[in-house]
Amino acid sequence: MRPVFLFPRATIIDCGASRTTMAVFSGGRTGLMRLERFATETHASEPGSEGRWLEKTSDALHALRAKIEPAGPVTVVLPPQVTLMKQFSTPRVKAAKRDKIINFESQQSIPYPLADVVWDRLIASESALAFNVLLCAAKREAIEPLCAALAAAGLTPTVLRPSVQALVSGFRETQARQDSAVPTLLINLGARSTTLVLLEKTGFQARSLALAGVGDGAPAGQLLANRLVQEITRTLVHFHQPSAGESSLRVMLTGGGARLPGLAARLATQLAMPVILFDALSAIEFGSEAAEFKRDEHQSTFAEVVGAAALQLRTKQAGLNLLPLQLRQQAGRRRLRPWLAVAAGLAVAALVPQIAHQRGVSASAYQQNTALEHELRPLRIEAARNLEKRQRLTEMQLQQEAGRKITAAQTGWG
Repeated sequence: MRPVFLFPRATIIDCGASRTTMAVFSGGRTGLMRLERFATETHASEPGSEGRWLEKTSDALHALRAKIEPAGPVTVVLPPQVTLMKQFSTPRVKAAKRDKIINFESQQSIPYPLADVVWDRLIASESALAFNVLLCAAKREAIEPLCAALAAAGLTPTVLRPSVQALVSGFRETQARQDSAVPTLLINLGARSTTLVLLEKTGFQARSLALAGVGDGAPAGQLLANRLVQEITRTLVHFHQPSAGESSLRVMLTGGGARLPGLAARLATQLAMPVILFDALSAIEFGSEAAEFKRDEHQSTFAEVVGAAALQLRTKQAGLNLLPLQLRQQAGRRRLRPWLAVAAGLAVAALVPQIAHQRGVSASAYQQNTALEHELRPLRIEAARNLEKRQRLTEMQLQQEAGRKITAAQTGWG
C-alpha cells in the first residue's frame, strides 16, 4: 500500500457568486477521492456589481489561503455570471476540417472582439450526423483581475474551469457507481444564475439563465417553482427532448437553492416526474483534517468542487480552460522547475561514478609519474654532465684545429 503522500493531490477553488471555497483532494486508498481539508468564506451577492464581487472574492482568497496550505495543481471554478456559454452543431467530417469549422463558428459566435476575451470549446455530445460543440468565453476585464487576486493571495492556478464542465464532471463521478442510463436534467440553482444541464449517454447539453435560485434576488417559493417549470419546458424544447411527463427523464437539484423548503415537491407535482436532490458527496471520503465537514450544510454546494477535483485527479483531460495563454505558459514553467531541478540532480548523480573513476585514474597516473621521475632524475643529471663534457671536448678540438692552422700559416712561406 502506498504512503499517503504518494497519492496525487489537487487544490480546488470554487469562486461562487456568494461563497468562495478552497478544498484539497487526494486520490485516496479506497478508489474514492479523499477530501483532505477545506474551508469556505461566504459573502452577500450583489447582482450587477462585478467590482464588488471581485473585491469580496479577493478578501475571501486571502482568508482561505491563511487557513489552508494548497497541494498539487490549483484549479479555479468560474461562476456562470463571468462566463458566456453557447452550443452549436457541426456536421461529422474529418478531424482537420471539423476543427476549422469549429474554430470559425466559435469566432463568429463570440459577441466581443477576440482580443478582449479568453475562449475555449469542446465537443459536448455527438450523434450519427453531427457534433454538438460547447463554447465558453470570458472577458479579460473579468479574468485578469481575478488572476491578479489569486496571485496576491499566493495562489497560481493552472486551470480556470467554467462551472458547467465541473458540474457535469461531478455528476459523472457520482453516477459512475449508480444508474447513469437514465437521462437527467441537472439544475444548479445559484445566487446569481441558474444552469440547466441535460445529461445523456451520448454527452450533455447546457444553458444558463439569469435567474437567482437563492438569496435576496430569488423569487419566493411558488413563484420560483413556476418560473423553473417554464424554463425546464423551454430547455427540453431547445434540446429537442420530449416534454415533461412524456419521457423517462428525471430532475436533480443542486446549488444553494436546491434545499429551499418544498421546492423539489412543487416541481415534482407540476412536472409529473421525479425531482430529487443531487448528492455529490457520495463520490468522496473524508480525511482526518476534514472531520468537521458538515454534510447537510455543504451537500448542495459541493458539486462543482467535486467535479473539478475529478477532472484533475481522475480523467486528467484538458477540457475547457479559460486561463489566459501567457499565464498558462508561466504556470507550465513553474511546474517544470522542480522537475528540472530533479533532472539536474540525477544528471550530476549519474556523473559522480565517472568523476570518481577519473579521479582514481588520475591519482594512479600521478603516482606512476612520480616514481618514474624519481628513477629518471639521476640519469638526467648524468646526461647533463656528459653533454657538458662533450661541449668542452668540442671546444678543445676547435681550439686545437685553430692552433694548427696558425702554425701552418707561419711556416708555409716558399
